Amino acid sequence: MGDILGYFGYKYLFGAIVGSILADAFGPKKVWLVVGGAWSISKF
Repeated sequence: MGDILGYFGYKYLFGAIVGSILADAFGPKKVWLVVGGAWSISKF
């Protein structure tokens, strides 16, 4: 269980760092639209 939670934490940290850099560069609205669209497509 600890491994699973640890991997989630690393991915969450990576996503937060990359997302904040992209939001600073392109604006949060564009980043949310792209990430939300990619998430929706990846669920199929």
